[in-house]
Amino acid sequence: MGITITRATTNDPIARELRQATARQPWIGPLMKFFAFMAPTGFPKRVFFQFAQQLPPPLNAADPDHCNPLFNDLDDRGLVLHSKVDLHLFGPVLASVRKGIPSAQATRIIEQAGRFLLATLPLQGTPTVFPHELNRLSWHALVLAEHAMKIGNHATATHLMQWLDRSGRKLITSWPDRAVNCHQSALHLSQRILGPQHPLTIVRLNNLGETWRRLKEPTRAQHCLLGAIALLQQHPPGYRHLEANILGNIGLLQIDQRQWEEAYTTFHRAWSMANSTRGLDDPLIFLCVNNLARILIGRNDLQAVVDLLQQALERHNQINHAVPHLNIAVILNNLAFVQKKMGCTEGANDSLQQALVTALKFLPEDHPQVIRIRENLHPLNLS
Repeated sequence: MGITITRATTNDPIARELRQATARQPWIGPLMKFFAFMAPTGFPKRVFFQFAQQLPPPLNAADPDHCNPLFNDLDDRGLVLHSKVDLHLFGPVLASVRKGIPSAQATRIIEQAGRFLLATLPLQGTPTVFPHELNRLSWHALVLAEHAMKIGNHATATHLMQWLDRSGRKLITSWPDRAVNCHQSALHLSQRILGPQHPLTIVRLNNLGETWRRLKEPTRAQHCLLGAIALLQQHPPGYRHLEANILGNIGLLQIDQRQWEEAYTTFHRAWSMANSTRGLDDPLIFLCVNNLARILIGRNDLQAVVDLLQQALERHNQINHAVPHLNIAVILNNLAFVQKKMGCTEGANDSLQQALVTALKFLPEDHPQVIRIRENLHPLNLS
């Protein structure tokens, strides 16, 4: 987007409001000054102005007494980040003035902006931004990381790459169309920082493939997932868990395309690779067992379903020493459903009793899942 200088005049009501607001909240000044003098053409300044007045004071604003004139000027232009709203200015503005910034000052700006951005999504604790805002911030994380790499600050670039990973995972369930930006950017950075064949780059390729699958883009998803498998095969043995995770996503893609036999083979292979050390509390194992059972039910091979679910429960108890988990209640409820269809009422009743006991360890009495199990128990009303 082009930048147009639109200097405010003394008769401009926006300028008058700016002066009044700055008197009340001095920290608004640098941010609003940027919009008064450097706003994009046609930008609704009043809308932004009304929003800016609600922003909290900055926690990490630079002290003008300790900044040199160049840094003060950058602060006036909005490059010293005062709030998350500044972030959408940061990328294009830094790019436009980057050539005129001495290397030492560029390092300082990038490090400060990087710390601010990383703080929005901490490893532990509550994010300071809403999930839908992460999409916009992801573009600037990429811009920031690329500038960091240009000046040799690979630590900041790596941290921002990891930030993009976390953002993508936060967004993938509810906003996969926004998560794809994060995962694409993380993969791009990983290929440059770690190399295209690094195991963590392969993980990011798998993440992107999963996101494309959720977006109903099977061709792109397939390219990513099969590419991840091909890259992983160039490594020595030792990445079975990663390969199993990739296979789980390939199996889901095959189910989306109604390739039932191929999906069965893929899920069985993934389960066989992972079930020696992972139980039903693991999302991949739970995914594989449920989808294998679903495909077997479609074949009307009910005895095979019972054998599969009982084997999965036994493996979980061996690995985790019978530690309960909510997924166990789901598997037991599904087992009871199949046992009832086979006419094994006593076995179905035992499975439901165990499912209820397990579910109540994690859920309240009025939870829909608990209510459903109780309804199935009395009088074994499975259908």
